[in-house]
Amino acid sequence: MTKYLDSLSQILNIGNSESGLKFIQQITKKIVQQYHLECVFIARISNDKETMMTDSIYLDQQYLNNLQYQFKSMPCSNVFQYRSVCMIHPSENKSIEFQNQQFASYIGAPLMGHKGDVIGVLVGLCKNGFQNPDELKMIFNILSNRISVEFERMSNEYTLRQLNEKLETLVYDRNRELNKVSEELQHKDSLLEQRYQENLILIRLLCHDLVNPLSIISMCTEFLQDQENLDENNVKILDRINRSCSNMNKIINTVRELQSLMSGKKKFNKSPVSIDEIFEYTKSIFQEQLNDKSISLILEKDKNSTFVITVEKQSFINNVLSNLISNAIKYSEPGSIVTIKVHENDHELELTIKDQGIGMDEELIKNMFLYDKKANRPGTRGESGNGFGMPLVKLFLDLNNIKFKVESKAIEIHPENHGTNFHLYIPKAA
Repeated sequence: MTKYLDSLSQILNIGNSESGLKFIQQITKKIVQQYHLECVFIARISNDKETMMTDSIYLDQQYLNNLQYQFKSMPCSNVFQYRSVCMIHPSENKSIEFQNQQFASYIGAPLMGHKGDVIGVLVGLCKNGFQNPDELKMIFNILSNRISVEFERMSNEYTLRQLNEKLETLVYDRNRELNKVSEELQHKDSLLEQRYQENLILIRLLCHDLVNPLSIISMCTEFLQDQENLDENNVKILDRINRSCSNMNKIINTVRELQSLMSGKKKFNKSPVSIDEIFEYTKSIFQEQLNDKSISLILEKDKNSTFVITVEKQSFINNVLSNLISNAIKYSEPGSIVTIKVHENDHELELTIKDQGIGMDEELIKNMFLYDKKANRPGTRGESGNGFGMPLVKLFLDLNNIKFKVESKAIEIHPENHGTNFHLYIPKAA
């Protein structure tokens, strides 16, 4: 018994690495030789449970391949009913006829599918009585279990191959779609890049062509302003022309600076700069406007403290702080106060530009940083704006890695307590 089980173990190991048919043939041949049987075969049952089909039958020391016959002609009912090994001895039944031969003894074991159903049978036939029937019954039980696993493996491999083929088809089709989309995107990217470059050239040309006429207009107005005997109305007109030329020059310079930054020609280099220096410089820029509306600009901080921040100095002063203070002056009533308040936290400085102006409602606050939304309105003296100031503020705040928050109370809703607080959270110098 031990010797046979060793041989059986070797056969099963061979079966793990070779084809199912060869594996089955080796098993059946070994059983025939070991137990002096005339016929051992494995049969699959048709779906209608009427026909048994075999890949290989070992009979009379030769293999017969691809045979089928009526299921009812073999005594398999007990095997399928009890799902266990069934053995019939010569004294209990008439002889079994198979392939024109008579067999006195029959042994069958069920082959199970993954759903627990019987999908086939392992059959052994003998012309005389079985030798060692208990041992043969145990071996048939072991083999039927192992063959069931082998059938299941083959079935799973076939299913897996089908799934892989479908998956490969799906992947191929999806890759074709993705490649097509990628080509379309690359084409669109190329068109966008082309249009972007064309727009850059157009903007450069416009800026260049506008500077000369504006310079001529400024020179002419300055010449006319120097003339004597100008009436008050003409003086106001010339002054308005000069201010308009100045504003247009500022817009042109801002556009040029943005182009330089976006094209990489100008490096965005941050450096330490003190709050006191920034305040004094900014105050000098707006001194005339402050005087004109009798507005006070004050810096509120600890007198003994020197606060230093890390920013790109020119963009922070000219594009961030100047726009915020200009708006604070524009929307404040004459005689009011604009405050720059500095408060130190652990890793940043909170710089707040606070005014007592007419304030903003929620809709204005929501749209004030968008280029395509009209979010500006006339100042307290009818001052106008171009609508680009706050979007530029947002752009340069992001470039300087500065977070911000806006709080505002509109005069229409809060007539007694109105104004705007613009909080900047600026990284401190290392």
